[in-house]
Amino acid sequence: MKEYNVSAVSYSNTWPFIYGLKKSNLPVKLNLAMPSLCAENFKNNLADVALVPVGALTELSGYHIFSDYCIGAENKVRTVTLMSQVPLNEITDIALDYQSKTSVRLAKLLAEKYWKIKPEFRQASKGYEKQITDTSAAVIIGDRVFEHENNVKYIFDLSEEWYNWKKLPFVFAVWIARNNVPKEVLQQINKALEYGVENINPSIDEFFNQEVSSMNKNTITKYLHQNIKYNFNETMQQSIRIFLKEQEELSII
Repeated sequence: MKEYNVSAVSYSNTWPFIYGLKKSNLPVKLNLAMPSLCAENFKNNLADVALVPVGALTELSGYHIFSDYCIGAENKVRTVTLMSQVPLNEITDIALDYQSKTSVRLAKLLAEKYWKIKPEFRQASKGYEKQITDTSAAVIIGDRVFEHENNVKYIFDLSEEWYNWKKLPFVFAVWIARNNVPKEVLQQINKALEYGVENINPSIDEFFNQEVSSMNKNTITKYLHQNIKYNFNETMQQSIRIFLKEQEELSII
């Protein structure tokens, strides 16, 4: 039987997905990477199925969204942030997380159309999280937020800011597949993802039993249950359409 390459994000919010896929008997080979690399893997034919940032969808071709599940939030997401030592109107420059595609585009969109500020944007590299000083802010996403959230005076949750602006949830990543992946395989993968979402606590237990982590188990449990929304419903789909339209109008790349 053909083995399918699956690229998924390596953050804690995907643990239920990874758990479900690992517990299945599907012929899949899992590759875990930062969000921006998941999109690159798909683009470079290194993945048949991938959990990709919504902001990267316009860069891809020959795919379709196939799953009932996503990485989203109805309001606060907690792990997609703009961190700063000063209020929004005093920020002069923003470092953009090198691990992200959707979040940096969302930050640019919010800055121009909702916050009405005009900071200088600059691409960041590893270790930039420690450079949030004076009027220099930074977009920080993923589990690194837990490490740095107590080191700054201001944290702007980008999903919450989107909700305040559009009164809609936000979708950060969706499951896509190449058009030549058999429908029955995708149905089985979707079923595995469903199993994972229905077993969030066992997925957390398995990670902490297998890995040495500085993250707090209670914090992650609360985060996955209260902040992350996995069901890719019609409202989530509507939010994607609006985000991509806003992104296109600003020509954000």
